[in-house]
Amino acid sequence: MATNVPAAAAVVTEREARFYLLLACAIALVLVGGFSFHLAMGRSSFAAPLVVHVHAVLFMGWLGFYVFQNYLVASGNGAVHRKLGWVAVPWMIGLLGMGVAITVHTTQQGRAPFFFLPQHFLLADIAMLLCFLILTSAALVMRRSTDWHRRLHLCAMAALLGPGFGRVLPMPFMGP
Repeated sequence: MATNVPAAAAVVTEREARFYLLLACAIALVLVGGFSFHLAMGRSSFAAPLVVHVHAVLFMGWLGFYVFQNYLVASGNGAVHRKLGWVAVPWMIGLLGMGVAITVHTTQQGRAPFFFLPQHFLLADIAMLLCFLILTSAALVMRRSTDWHRRLHLCAMAALLGPGFGRVLPMPFMGP
């Protein structure tokens, strides 16, 4: 007699776990590389206002947390992954607040990327943050359905790639 396995009991295979860990590392490479390149080119400095540093610590910390959570799953530590996952809830609220704060600060300082009108930058950046928040919230709600949980988290992180790519790609040569 055949039995159906409910989605909640879906098992993450070792191959899938490695795949998501590699994607998490690739996302981290793009974001860390983009912001490091920006710093190395002298377009940013450690003399930036406090809001910039708090934003950097929160977002880079989240990136490290995301990679670490994928590492836990890939190494078979699902129980630790589930316990640490609840750290994401208050952290997401902080990310949204700091993301909006840095976007408003950047726009007010007239430092929006040249390829955006300031009002477009303001709206697009906040929309990106809301997309991240909605997808991550959905991933938390769907945590018992591991296939949806990890896909939603991946899509949420992909939503944050814009600023990293914007610092790596040669934007002046990309056209208007």
